[in-house]
Parts: sequence; structure tokens; C-alpha cells
Amino acid sequence: MQPEQPGPVTISVIVPVYNLKAAYHKECFDSILAQTFTGFELILVDDGSTDGSAAMCDEYAAADSRVRVIHQQNKGVGSALDAGLDAAQGSYITFIDSDDYVDRDYLQTLYEVIIREQAAMVSCSYRRINTEGELLTPRVELPVQGRIPALTYIKNCLNLLHRQWFYWPTLYRADFIQKEHIRFTQTQYTVSVQEAFFLGTCYSKLAEHNEALFFITEPLHTYRVVPESISHNPDYRERQFIDMYPVHKLMIANRCSKYILLAWCLHYILTYALYDPRLRKQKKLLVCALWDAFIKSGQPMIFALWLFILVLPWSAVVGSYQIYCKIIRPALLKK
Repeated sequence: MQPEQPGPVTISVIVPVYNLKAAYHKECFDSILAQTFTGFELILVDDGSTDGSAAMCDEYAAADSRVRVIHQQNKGVGSALDAGLDAAQGSYITFIDSDDYVDRDYLQTLYEVIIREQAAMVSCSYRRINTEGELLTPRVELPVQGRIPALTYIKNCLNLLHRQWFYWPTLYRADFIQKEHIRFTQTQYTVSVQEAFFLGTCYSKLAEHNEALFFITEPLHTYRVVPESISHNPDYRERQFIDMYPVHKLMIANRCSKYILLAWCLHYILTYALYDPRLRKQKKLLVCALWDAFIKSGQPMIFALWLFILVLPWSAVVGSYQIYCKIIRPALLKK
């Protein structure tokens, strides 16, 4: 790895780091430092690692002036991402998980598109691999392609229950994130809930200001599926489900769009409740969240859904949702 001279910082690349195989870290860090686009800083946020990850971050910073390291006590991924946002100097921001990696033209491609299209966020497709590096999915389909107004996009989230909820692989314009002080929800909630809160707030704020998003079908990001990771733990899923309601109330306080609120309810409660029997006892959370969304929005559709789930037995709710997934949703996607 050759030392680089510092230059103008256009993009801040934020990578949260915590206790992972050194080989994964190396593949991630090297893929970023090998980018064809050179005007970036790499911010590695060590979230209190107890293995050799912290030392590895320091080695990269010593070898390359584009790398900055933040060490903090273990506070969770959301806190690490927020620390990166607070330190970011770039006009644009992207996040990469330390067990993933990106193509050499990842930054260059997203930067060119965000400038050309004058979009606030540009997302690309991604491929999935396993822990052995074997390809699982060559290209994950995105919900839309090309340029789309933020308001139209979040309305589509509601209509099709199909949207991009990952904070990666996306390049964000930094001005609206910093001006609105959009952050993750810190330590007490699961990372999937935190990223949905972050993105829901981003989409809602952009819709308020008539901003646009852009989606690229080319897979420029490689996502590593790690079965032993916390997100694949059944206990994590139950905690994620329970976290949804207090974060839902934060979204209301943050003036998130009514479309985001309903899509959030349907995905993070209804979907998990359908596919994990242990979560069906939490039906009360779904009822409460939908009622809050109705009070905020006054939308008859939300009230109808609230009444439907409140009155019908859970088996009928499950059956209706399965009909939607197998028949109605595919028909909508073909339009």
C-alpha cells in the first residue's frame, strides 16, 4: 500500500469497524483506497474493538494520509456512523460496512451521476456473496431505475412495499444531512431499525424540498452475507421488532412523511410478524403504530388498515397479506 498525499476532500467514506476477520477489513479498506476517484477521505470508526481491528485501522492511517481513525468506547453501529458524520469534511458522504467491499469505479460512477443529475442521493445495485467469496446473487434488483422525485419514490414505497432501506450503497449530498442534522438513533435500538430511521428521515426531508433520487442498475457494491452476524440471530429479530414502535414515535416527532410511516409499519411489524411466529404476540405494537400514523396523517387508508388488523383474527391477517404478496403485488410490479 503506497502512501498518498492529501488533496481536496470531495467525498467522505465512513466505515464503522468492530471485531471482524482481518481479511474482511483488508478487502474493504483496500477496495476503497484503490478507487479511481481520488478526492476522498476514509473515516474508520473503531467502535471499541477488542480484537486486532483497532490496531489495523491505525496501521492504515499511518500508511495513507487519506485515512482518519476515530476510536470510541463500544456504543453500537449507529453511534459509530454518527461519529463519522460529525467528523466528515466532504461535500458528499457514503457508508460502507467493513465486511463489504466496492468496485474500483464505485465513487467515480456515483459522483458523476449525482453531479449530472443534480440529485440529492444516488444508489446503485449490489451483488451478494457468502463468507467464502462465492457469488450468491449477481445483481439485486432495485425498486426503481433512473431519476425519481423523492415524493414519488416514497409513495411507491407505500404502494408496492418495495424500497431501498440500506444506508449503503448510496452517495448522499452532505449539505441536507448536515443542515437537517439527520443522524442514526444511537445505541438502544438495533442497527436495521436505526438505518430505516435514518433513511426514512432523509427521504421525508428531501420530499419536503422537492429533491430527486437516482438509481443505477449496475452492481458496484459487494455485500457479504455472514450467517453468524447479529442480524441473522432470532433474538436480534425479536428485539428489532420490539424496537420498531419507539422509533416509530421518533419518526413522527421528526415529521417523517405519512407514506414512510405506513410503509415502516407494514414492513417492520407486519412482515416480521408473519414470518416469525414468536413475534405474533406483539400484534398490539402494530395496532398502536398504525393508530399513531392515522392520527398524524388523517388518511382513511391507514384507518382502514388499523381497523382490519384490530378486528380480524391473526390468521385472516396473515392470509390476506399472503394473497397480496403472491397475487396483487406481482400484478402491480408488472405495470
